[in-house]
Amino acid sequence: MRKIISAVLSFVLIVCCFSTAASAFDAGEENNYPIIMVPGYSSSQLVRVNDDGTTDSVWYIDINTVLDVVKQYIPQLALGAGLLAAEQPDYLMDLLAPHLDRFLGPLACNHDGTSKYNIQPKIAPTAEASKWTNLEDADRSLIGYLDEDVDLDRLYVFSCDFRMDAVDNAKRLGLLVDDVLKTTGSKKVNLIAQSYGGQITGTYLSVNAKNAGKKIYNAVLIVPALGGATLAYDFFADEMWLDSNNLAKYLEYGFMNETDFHYLLESDPDLKIITNLLHAAMPMLREIAGYWPGLWDFVPYPYYKELLSRLDPAESAPLIEKTTYFHENIMAKYHQNLTKAQKSGVNISIIAGSGNASVSGMRENSDGILPVSGSTGATPAPYGKRFNDGYVCIGTNCSDPSHNHLSPSMEVDASTCYLPENTWIIDGYYHGLDRKDQFTFDLFRRQILAKNPLKDVHADPAFPQFHTTAPISLIVHARFNSSPEGYICDKDTALIVQNNSSSSVLITDVIADGADIVFDVPFTVIPSGQTKEISFSCELPKQSRVRAAVTVSYVTLGTSSYTPVGQRTFDFTVMNGPAPEYNPNEPYADADFPAQIYGVLSEGGINAFEKYGLTAVVNAFYTVIARMISIIRTIVTVFQSFSA
Repeated sequence: MRKIISAVLSFVLIVCCFSTAASAFDAGEENNYPIIMVPGYSSSQLVRVNDDGTTDSVWYIDINTVLDVVKQYIPQLALGAGLLAAEQPDYLMDLLAPHLDRFLGPLACNHDGTSKYNIQPKIAPTAEASKWTNLEDADRSLIGYLDEDVDLDRLYVFSCDFRMDAVDNAKRLGLLVDDVLKTTGSKKVNLIAQSYGGQITGTYLSVNAKNAGKKIYNAVLIVPALGGATLAYDFFADEMWLDSNNLAKYLEYGFMNETDFHYLLESDPDLKIITNLLHAAMPMLREIAGYWPGLWDFVPYPYYKELLSRLDPAESAPLIEKTTYFHENIMAKYHQNLTKAQKSGVNISIIAGSGNASVSGMRENSDGILPVSGSTGATPAPYGKRFNDGYVCIGTNCSDPSHNHLSPSMEVDASTCYLPENTWIIDGYYHGLDRKDQFTFDLFRRQILAKNPLKDVHADPAFPQFHTTAPISLIVHARFNSSPEGYICDKDTALIVQNNSSSSVLITDVIADGADIVFDVPFTVIPSGQTKEISFSCELPKQSRVRAAVTVSYVTLGTSSYTPVGQRTFDFTVMNGPAPEYNPNEPYADADFPAQIYGVLSEGGINAFEKYGLTAVVNAFYTVIARMISIIRTIVTVFQSFSA
């Protein structure tokens, strides 16, 4: 049963990853320009135009129709799931193939990248057709959360054929921009884009770089797929596999749930059921989607030439030409293109996630779906590693020595970003879940609506370039009281711990690695939504650009969580003196300090806990018990001294 549940949860997440859309806004000192939403991949309705002029919906997939099919084949699906677990996918694929062809077949493209059928977006690129208040529920749901103070008449939703290439879709976005300006009489519009919408918007700004400021005021790109997605590479290279522990964290973050899903995935840590099905379905899926220009534009720049060699140079010549143009003239030149758009008058903001493993395929520093290198242009250390102490930023696109573009975890060098001064990177933030983190939500809301948005990442200490995400699912957040978030210096006297949970939490221990810090933790209780300062004593190293970490152990009180005992580690950069000399011959160090249990468990025990993603939970229990033993020993010692 656990395998079935884990498979269902994984399928839900995969669907959500490809159907993300922009989120909410807030009122304030607004610019009052119309807002065009440019949503994520597969978010637009598509119709097939028949010879008699009538249309049939081919996307979205009607969930009720899918459920009707499932009901007809429940015994066969159960048998197929069992055979999948035994790595025998043929039975289930034979069962599903006709239905995959029924639901996805109409979306197939020819080998040259043209559509096999007469498919077009249901919504025309006109102001009237795209107005939020005129859309059907399917399209309105793309907006996500809307603030009541926003005038809905200002909102428009861009719709496109997501199978087609980014340049063509950018031209279609231009048509909508022009019609909204004409219809409303407004001088400019705002663009808010997410994921694939970020790639379309980045392409639109690139193609129209010199004059974009005449039409666009604010452009906010949230987790933009500017540089593509590793999932596209995985798809074409047949490298699809799923990371169950990372999927579980994604689900917890997305559902804002304080109850761990990890236990559902322990019986199938490699998600063999889903992975086996994906691999079995790949030949058919690649025949349908393998010639979508839009999917080829999703392939990250370093890999597209390698994969193009798999296409027939004659049959696929137009497709190869289009995606080569996009990769070489748009994707490879975002810094130049977007800088020109800025100079023309567009206020561009990029907000991206980092610090998570990819849910599939490549192990890269990512937001779970997009590598941080692709969404921002930043240079990350290899996943699981950080830049060594004393590291100096590359400075490709920002060489100002007064600008610190190295993340507090020392894992991401943002000096190479497409726009280093206008890119915010949220550590631990998952793709498409911007409403779950208040910092992220407030930032993009401010940047899209404000008359005077933040001009750069240095403009407001409340919105630093680097932030550690603080959703409900991660329970606690921590920072030092006198330094910017993510940093520590000798002026700091306390650690501020915030409880994001809906329940009270008991802080059982706080331990530092990389700096000699001793925290005063007499089992501190923090009510829901509140913060407390935990004082400490230390001899902070007289150095800068040195990594330290603080691990907060806690117990969630009055919760139904399967793991009420938890632990979260926060990365900090020490800024307290001269930096040590960086050794380019040893550029990287391990990103994480060893957990406390590593000193007491055998190698076999450690490997077992790591395999099932239980290291943090077991380590949290260990630190709670260790703290209790320490307190008991102190009490006994005091009692013995009085007795003597």
